[in-house]
Amino acid sequence: MFVFESVREFDSREVFLLYDKWLGVALQNGVKDLVFRVPGFSYHFPIFKVLASKSLRKLVPRGSDLTRFSLSSSLANCDSLRKLSLSYVRLDEQMLQALLTSCPLIINLTLEHIN
Repeated sequence: MFVFESVREFDSREVFLLYDKWLGVALQNGVKDLVFRVPGFSYHFPIFKVLASKSLRKLVPRGSDLTRFSLSSSLANCDSLRKLSLSYVRLDEQMLQALLTSCPLIINLTLEHIN
């Protein structure tokens, strides 16, 4: 399990690049359960990159923006994902539909405080 939690809200490209790097290291090491918590909605969680992981079973992003991604390219199928818990994230209906379509084997879906 990889858990990342920031207690302070940042709106800095340099900090966000570090977030991306830490996520990349976790994914390269075959993380199965990923919990990623940041305050606010400034960080654009790289949902496409994360879902491309073939080992991911559980994904729990909290406090991110998922609306800034183009859906023109389809999401990678994430057949390994069983649990998706979204809380305090910015999410539109199209992105939610794309997530559910790309992750057909989810058995536990939680949506809390979606903006």
